[in-house]
Amino acid sequence: MDYYKSVVFEDRVYVFWLKESKGKEELFVECFDDRLKRTNNLRKIYELTSNKDRKSRYLQSALVLANKNAGEKIIIGGEMTANVNEPVRFEYKVLNKDLSFSNANQISLPIKLLAKSYGLTSTYEYGTDGNLYIRSFARMDKEERKSAKKGEVTAYSILSMVNLNSGDLTPFTMKFENKNIFDFGYKIEKTGVKVYAFFCDLQKDPSGDDMHGIFYCQLDNRSFTMKSQNFTYFDKATLDKLFAKDLEDKKKSKGLFKSKKNQKSDEESIDSRFEIESVQSIDDSNIVIFCTKMYNYAIRTCTTNSTGGRTCTTQYYCQKSNVTAFKVGPEGNLLWASNVDRAITYDGWNIYDLRVINKGTKYYAIYGSSFQTTAKKKNFFSRKSRKQMQDKFEYAVFDDANGAYKKHEYVVNAVNAKDKKYVDPVNISVMDNKFYVDSEKIRIKPAFCLTGICPPVYYILMMNGIAYRGTGNLGVISPLK
Repeated sequence: MDYYKSVVFEDRVYVFWLKESKGKEELFVECFDDRLKRTNNLRKIYELTSNKDRKSRYLQSALVLANKNAGEKIIIGGEMTANVNEPVRFEYKVLNKDLSFSNANQISLPIKLLAKSYGLTSTYEYGTDGNLYIRSFARMDKEERKSAKKGEVTAYSILSMVNLNSGDLTPFTMKFENKNIFDFGYKIEKTGVKVYAFFCDLQKDPSGDDMHGIFYCQLDNRSFTMKSQNFTYFDKATLDKLFAKDLEDKKKSKGLFKSKKNQKSDEESIDSRFEIESVQSIDDSNIVIFCTKMYNYAIRTCTTNSTGGRTCTTQYYCQKSNVTAFKVGPEGNLLWASNVDRAITYDGWNIYDLRVINKGTKYYAIYGSSFQTTAKKKNFFSRKSRKQMQDKFEYAVFDDANGAYKKHEYVVNAVNAKDKKYVDPVNISVMDNKFYVDSEKIRIKPAFCLTGICPPVYYILMMNGIAYRGTGNLGVISPLK
């Protein structure tokens, strides 16, 4: 049994544990009061099973969702087994404080299982309005692909709203005439749901790759229909100003074999590698979209030994650059755009390292960066040392009025500190408009370093974990008044 998740409410703490075995997942929970006194012993509350059909999804993923602003209830569920080309079904139960269930249902998602799935096919959010929101990814079938226009993407996103009481699912499909919708996000508010995304105008770029602007719409939170929509286009003057101090990340519009139409499209679009990572709103009228540029790549290295045997290893990397912000008005108009130049490379793919909160008229963004805050060029001489990366973290403060920003560094460890901590932007969590950080260190116990235990026994003890000692720290970062 492994620790899965903790849910903390005002007067109660739920600790969930997951037990995985062949063909099923079992979810257990135990409860404590606000003084961490046990109120409910560990008990099994949910189980997911899978069949042995080789065409079915065979790795289940139990799901626990909570939102203290939605009545302090918890959603427990998971995607049920399905064969390829069958609709994906999701089962959910609403957990009460006494560990009974108030609602339970099974719903069909507006997508089919196209191949074996190694986990959830969609992402799920328990909204502050008490509804369940599901973000899915669909592909055109053969007949749809035949009628698709040149450059039109054959895959698209669907945002669905589920009424937990009735089990009714209402989908909103992100498809529009002569447009490709790229990375999108949404914000749940009392009056409805705001949806925002980058888009490509196929009439400007028939290849369907360029990002020409921001799509913005509002959905009614009852009918989930569009109340308004707007496609806001970037223009050359705005983008020239945005990337004036960061020409290497500005899209290149010149080329020997580029037509005038392609050059104009490039001048009025941003790189297709930009990903939306956060959306903020200080008032109900405007939103600010924060995005970063992401590039995933891999390096494969092969070696040959003296007998001709060949060994290959592949290393995966994620290159992140820029923190770019766009403020969008109530009519979808672009009010300002701002760009912070930064760069860092992580091990792995699809690393999201931007965390944003707001206070007053300011936005506070923490992100990873391998170069000095004052660097005019990114090179070997402006790179941060390992000690600087460990002792400090970088952040930027944006002004809501005009997008002006300032870079800052925060010193985590005092000079000559013995118990040093490290703030990794990737591991920061945002809750209640505050940054929550953690730092841990695991060391081998001195006794195991000094003993003369024979290698096999020493190896077993090391694998069991009893040879290690760990320390951890939890902190909260928030702007001063």
